[in-house]
Amino acid sequence: MMRNNTGRLVALRSATAAKRQLIQALSSSATKATTTDTLIIGGGPVGSSSAYHLARQRGGNGSGIVVVEKDPTYQSRNCSAVYSAGGIRQQFSLTENINMSLYGRDFLRGADDLLATKDGEHYDVQFKEHGYLFLAGTESGRNQMVKNHNTQVEAGCKDIKLLDTDELRSQFPWLNTEDILLGSYGEKGEGWFDPHALIMGLKAKAIEMGVKYVHGTPVAAKSEESSGKVLSVDIEEKNGDIVAHNINYAVNAAGAQAEGVMNLLAGGPEVLKYPLPVKPRKRCIFFFHCAVNEGVPPV
Repeated sequence: MMRNNTGRLVALRSATAAKRQLIQALSSSATKATTTDTLIIGGGPVGSSSAYHLARQRGGNGSGIVVVEKDPTYQSRNCSAVYSAGGIRQQFSLTENINMSLYGRDFLRGADDLLATKDGEHYDVQFKEHGYLFLAGTESGRNQMVKNHNTQVEAGCKDIKLLDTDELRSQFPWLNTEDILLGSYGEKGEGWFDPHALIMGLKAKAIEMGVKYVHGTPVAAKSEESSGKVLSVDIEEKNGDIVAHNINYAVNAAGAQAEGVMNLLAGGPEVLKYPLPVKPRKRCIFFFHCAVNEGVPPV
């Protein structure tokens, strides 16, 4: 029985390998082929962070990790991260979000050392810990704020304080508190940073560990029919070559364009049982110049 089971397992593995080779051979558009362990689609903060942390988890060995980015200058309108405010906070209602943000806070605090390269390059992400202030003006909002605060404290947040109206007026004299019942203020650990500097630092450190960055766009993908596992992704590179990456893992880090990438990897939106509900949305950031220096919010 042991011999028969083993033989059957080997036969199944051989059949799977043969099927995979057949699927890869049928690529209609690729002019070249290569083997990649992990293909990360999107080289922004999520993609570059994924590459950095995966390489570090492997002892500083980024071999076999490829990041595909269609705009390495990060200046096009689709590169939403560099146009964002770069905010970070721990004031969430879910423990998982809070824990991720606590890690991000500590990473940003130590980014100068963590992202320093052997050639002496340093990246100042300009983390400004000026806090987030949330306000509640209804009883239901106040109760939810207290509940969220308890969750935040249980997760390890020590610098988030609940402020009543007297405390709010004392700390923020410019704030009208007539219709406010409670405030929640992150004294440290919350604020903003430079997203472009963070991307450049993560990218440089990842490359130093052996991660390869490719200027290109995914144009096709092939997967195993029975399981849906992605087996190869065709990348159209800047020079026009279409390279088939035979992969073990694919990471969708395309940000606001993640839905399109998911549909491509799956073979179409109709294939997905649960389509990815991510779509680009227009958002605006306003900058104010205050001529008066007294009695205005600190920035």
